[in-house]
Amino acid sequence: MVSRTLGVPNWCVPTAPSVDAYSSGTSALKLPHRHSTEPTRPTEVILADLDVLEKAPQLLFLSGVGDLLAKYLSYLDWRLSALITGEYICEQTAELCLESARQAIGAVKAFSADRRAAVRSLTDAILVSGLAMQALVSSRPASSAEHTIAHYWELAHAVGNPALELHGLLVGMSSRILLPLYKEFYGDAAVWDFDPEDRLRGLAAEPGWEQALTPEVQPFHQQIREEMAGRRENAELYRSRLEKIREHQGMITDLAGGLLGELEQAVAILADIEYPFHLSDYRLDRRQAVVPFRYIRVLRSRYNSFDLIHELGADERVFGLLDQQIGMIS
Repeated sequence: MVSRTLGVPNWCVPTAPSVDAYSSGTSALKLPHRHSTEPTRPTEVILADLDVLEKAPQLLFLSGVGDLLAKYLSYLDWRLSALITGEYICEQTAELCLESARQAIGAVKAFSADRRAAVRSLTDAILVSGLAMQALVSSRPASSAEHTIAHYWELAHAVGNPALELHGLLVGMSSRILLPLYKEFYGDAAVWDFDPEDRLRGLAAEPGWEQALTPEVQPFHQQIREEMAGRRENAELYRSRLEKIREHQGMITDLAGGLLGELEQAVAILADIEYPFHLSDYRLDRRQAVVPFRYIRVLRSRYNSFDLIHELGADERVFGLLDQQIGMIS
């Protein structure tokens, strides 16, 4: 951002494979009670010295893996939005980000046997993910609900353990919590047996977003107002989406099943090497941890699985499961 403001080029010297932002064309700025993804001047030269990267603490390696773990979910949500809302999707960019996640998990498998090779592979993966974002001047290929959750935790200063207050670790943690919620939702046949007219009546009867804010999210009121200003939610739009959901139901559930299966395997691999997947690791208050999940739809105006959950009327069912999951990992 400084480079862009001054109109001068910048070079990047990463010292750890901890995040995929080095090659990105955007920057997630932390502003008072909100984050804002803004275009930047991309770095022109990246000097990634393996002798340096290899010596980075393991937590920073895991942070990079956690950031890429999200790509299973961002791929799902981007493709979901393309099917339901008609949002543009760049197939090549989407596939590159998904492959970066798979490469990161491969790096984890190789870590104990050949640390240098694992660090090289992970660094390559995070740079590819960043370049995908640079190509679109958007974080859409690499970021979805799990990043919104992590940003909320960061801005709310919810993490009590400074050693683990790393963006990538928090993204991995939120992805782990989302996994069983999405598996239950996408795998539940009853959810997909819906009456469009009944859902339209239910959506029309809902109170406005301002009436549903709890004290925990009041500090984010301005962010939510700005995000919601960009949404066009009306009966005609919902009807169109419900028709698309019905049309593409099989494709959506098959896609989700495959991606969530991969994510589940990845989470198991990370758990085996003691990735911090418990709230107590972060000293993250249980009540504070839950908040962003319930407000994902309004904290970021980007169509994702929680919009689909909402449109099919499965919110309370998913949030009930969320409370169970939070209890299990406390």
